[in-house]
Amino acid sequence: MRRIPAFLMTLAVFPMAIGVSEGTEIRGKWGIGVSVGDLISSRAETSLLRGVSERTAWLADLYISQSKDNLDRTETLVAAPIDTTIHLTHRFDGFTVTAGPRFRRFTNPTGPFSPYLDLYAHFVGSSNHGSDPGASFSDRQLGGEGGAGLGVEYFLTRWPVSVAAHSDLARFRVLRHTRKNSYTTQSSSEVVEDSGTAVSGTLLLSPALQIRVYF
Repeated sequence: MRRIPAFLMTLAVFPMAIGVSEGTEIRGKWGIGVSVGDLISSRAETSLLRGVSERTAWLADLYISQSKDNLDRTETLVAAPIDTTIHLTHRFDGFTVTAGPRFRRFTNPTGPFSPYLDLYAHFVGSSNHGSDPGASFSDRQLGGEGGAGLGVEYFLTRWPVSVAAHSDLARFRVLRHTRKNSYTTQSSSEVVEDSGTAVSGTLLLSPALQIRVYF
């Protein structure tokens, strides 16, 4: 809980920490933004920005995550007079992608210290597969999300570089979910499948620091 006030303190100390600057004219420019430090969770992301006026910009967001586990475990059961060694294998593969447009509106485009408001709409897709001795599963989700965010951007002196504190605030998500579970024993096997649509709305605070370069 102490990390959220740290995000608010970051907004307050930007001008004092970096010094006086002039605002960067974003109209007609491209920009690239990369998250360099999340204050609550770890999430790698990047955005491509296009300034269409002094106050507005369009962004293309992209977030990709992949994870893979291959674990081998050995268990030794001691039951005199026989010792039994069991080898167990766990496998997991996961992939998630979130991509889509974002609209940004600056409130102080001519100043070095400019708050902004975002609206976004993203495609969301994920695929997870795993197996354990006697069981396996596959899980897929496809859908979309939309929401709003805010932040404050501080432009560095004489350089087309900025530092921003950013957080999404609200998210509405609709996902189509399909899952398949398989169970196998020496004498039988069973397959269980289920699917459905999940609708959710979330208020969130996920502050992150971002570096943005304009060209």
